[in-house]
Amino acid sequence: IGRQYISKATIRITVPELGISRRLGPFNGPETKEMMSRGVLIDIPDDVLPGEYTVRMSLSDIDGLRRTRHRDFIIE
Repeated sequence: IGRQYISKATIRITVPELGISRRLGPFNGPETKEMMSRGVLIDIPDDVLPGEYTVRMSLSDIDGLRRTRHRDFIIE
């Protein structure tokens, strides 16, 4: 089911404390017909202070389905 509907999905990555927001999708092309694993690159500003931050990852589709996960990461 995940592969069938990926052409209708978008991913949004946000780090509110750093003012970062990035949207990817909808997806199309040959990668939608095979299993895929993708990483998302985000640009961390040079002046960010070391510390622990939270990234929010939201997957949504055109039918209104949305799943959100939060993960902490450390900048040293």
